[in-house]
Amino acid sequence: MSLVLTIRFIRSFEHAVVINHVVKDVDPESTIESLMEKALREIAEVGGTKYKLTKSILFDTMKLYVITHGSKGCNRAINLEDDDKLILDPKKRIIDCKISSESEISFFNMESYIKYKKNPVLLWK
Repeated sequence: MSLVLTIRFIRSFEHAVVINHVVKDVDPESTIESLMEKALREIAEVGGTKYKLTKSILFDTMKLYVITHGSKGCNRAINLEDDDKLILDPKKRIIDCKISSESEISFFNMESYIKYKKNPVLLWK
């Protein structure tokens, strides 16, 4: 049975710029690394604004944002808690990370995330 996942490409933590992209036909036996590749490939194929907003960012980390039927955190961009449990190991299989269909996964640049965690302030224009 394949999964349908929402990948939340986080362009800016400070401005809560998140581009949601639904990835279908995800094999739960595949790795997180292959999910990263599939999401990047699909966003490039979509083109347009979604792609333009994501192409200048090095997306290198995934973190579980919402498990199916679970609650969302208070931060609009990303949940800042439980990095040790929720940051996904690229070598693990999706099924081993307890990811189910309709889960939401944040996809972001780790260096930007570390910087944001030191001063998690949302900036509004």
